[in-house]
Amino acid sequence: MTDFFDRFTSATIAGSGNQFFFSTENKKRMLGRIFYKISVEGTHDYSLLFTNVIDTTYADGSQSHADMRCGEWMLHGARVGVCDKADHSPDVELTTLTFGGESSKLVCVDDEFWSDPITLTFKKGQYLCFEAEYSGEMIPYHEETLLPCFIFEDGKWREGRKIPFPSMIGCDRPVSNRIAFFGDSITQGIGTDVDSYDHWCAVLSEMMDGDNAYWNLGLGYARAEDAALDGAWLKKAKKNDVVFLCLGTNDVFHVAVKERLISSLGKIVDLLISEGIKVILITLPPFDQHGNFIDIWRSANEFIKTTLSKKVETVFEVVPVLCGDEPWQAKYGPHPNAEGCERWAEALFEHLKNI
Repeated sequence: MTDFFDRFTSATIAGSGNQFFFSTENKKRMLGRIFYKISVEGTHDYSLLFTNVIDTTYADGSQSHADMRCGEWMLHGARVGVCDKADHSPDVELTTLTFGGESSKLVCVDDEFWSDPITLTFKKGQYLCFEAEYSGEMIPYHEETLLPCFIFEDGKWREGRKIPFPSMIGCDRPVSNRIAFFGDSITQGIGTDVDSYDHWCAVLSEMMDGDNAYWNLGLGYARAEDAALDGAWLKKAKKNDVVFLCLGTNDVFHVAVKERLISSLGKIVDLLISEGIKVILITLPPFDQHGNFIDIWRSANEFIKTTLSKKVETVFEVVPVLCGDEPWQAKYGPHPNAEGCERWAEALFEHLKNI
């Protein structure tokens, strides 16, 4: 993916990674649309990046897990356009994307590919409409997406998520820093409304320097153990200058081994720092933990504050911002709602002023 990242950076703060997979029945062609709110104004060249591998473990990992290679499938065609709202049938002109000069793409196992550049102009708050026609077995997608998504069936559009998602909406523009938000569903934005862009990293990015590029690599059910594999998911994080890291909640509940979580967190930090990346580490938020989970959660946060804090740029203690009467109780919901995310972003922004 070197050539792509030499030129393109993220143009949206929406989370959009590979989490699960689907197959089209009897290799039937499907048509779908996804809407991304673009955070870059003006006229630029755009390219959409795709990867054919599952980034992180989904649910209990019995069906979909980190670094699972997907099968061969066909992208029969793809189009993009600019629109003012995420409407499943927008009155917008769509332009055909090409891939190496071709309007279709046979996607092979382990494929990483991107569209040829196309020039688009966006005003603040406008959307990129991505439309794709596709068929095949084991196509990666984002099951828990907060993006407006629609499938065309029986002559009408309906809500549906089984669409191949671009891993990045890439924009060719000069930036001061490439900044990634690397985490689980809380970073992705679960807990906030679909298409609201109220999640903490979206709010924070609005407060920060507009000359930066922001890439949301948060995925529901993601574990620190997934990132510690140093596979496809962490490879994306390594393409950035700064990484905000907030991981471990799913390890608490789904792995429930304190030593494994601590080891994974330490390995992730070491892997990122070895690439010259500045790491801003965030403690595990309160998630209404109970029983033995509280001890694992506390131990991980203590390790972050006493050991990993010596390696990273800074540690942001998010627990006091989000907790209720007890540190592990989630005042704004285990997945913080819009109010909780706003308080998180404001407190983190103030914290960053001091480093």
